[in-house]
Amino acid sequence: MTSKRTILGVVTASIAAAVLLASFAVGWAQVSRRAQDLSRQEKQLLEQFVNGALRLAIQYEAQGNYDRAKQILHTVLKVTPQEKRAQQLLERIEEQELSQNRVTIRVLANKDWQNTGLVVFAGRPVSFEAQGQWIFRMSRSVGPEGMQIPEEWRKFPLGSLIGIVQPIAGPTAPGKKREKKPATPKPFLIGAKRVHVPDVTGILFLRMHDTEPSDNAGQVVVTISGYVRRQ
Repeated sequence: MTSKRTILGVVTASIAAAVLLASFAVGWAQVSRRAQDLSRQEKQLLEQFVNGALRLAIQYEAQGNYDRAKQILHTVLKVTPQEKRAQQLLERIEEQELSQNRVTIRVLANKDWQNTGLVVFAGRPVSFEAQGQWIFRMSRSVGPEGMQIPEEWRKFPLGSLIGIVQPIAGPTAPGKKREKKPATPKPFLIGAKRVHVPDVTGILFLRMHDTEPSDNAGQVVVTISGYVRRQ
């Protein structure tokens, strides 16, 4: 009798354990299905956000509002860094920015800094492409000690095309102090082709890189495009 009770107890316990395991399995399956549903919903929401954002960016691009379009695309890339459509659209807009407002300037070899009549803007890219040739001469009367080339003239190749931005003081809002005088502008190398992002807003000047340009000859033609505005 005791043996039968023992067997019955074991069987009952086994059945209870099986029921518990089955309940656990059912519960786990339900949890897993919920997790899959949430993951699917998350994916759908992300796709809706990306597709909607891309449509909006394209609309801003069509209106010529490149800044807003780029802001939206950068937001998309923060959420989905591998989104190729956003990357391609951003590259296309940046190319359009650099191709707008195309201006051609002639830069003489025998003149100092030459005012292009163009204003460039801090943080906004400007594209340069120079063509032609000019004659670079360095004729100096010197003693046996020779001539020292100033340190600032060693930064770029002699005879190269360089630029500089003369800062423009912006208007001062009522109740605010006038901004401090900007630092002395620094020349930058252009050469035959370059995309430059100015640190300050100001007037663009160009010249040949030489200690004394008056004995040079010729000129180069420079095509400037991007974020520029005539004075």
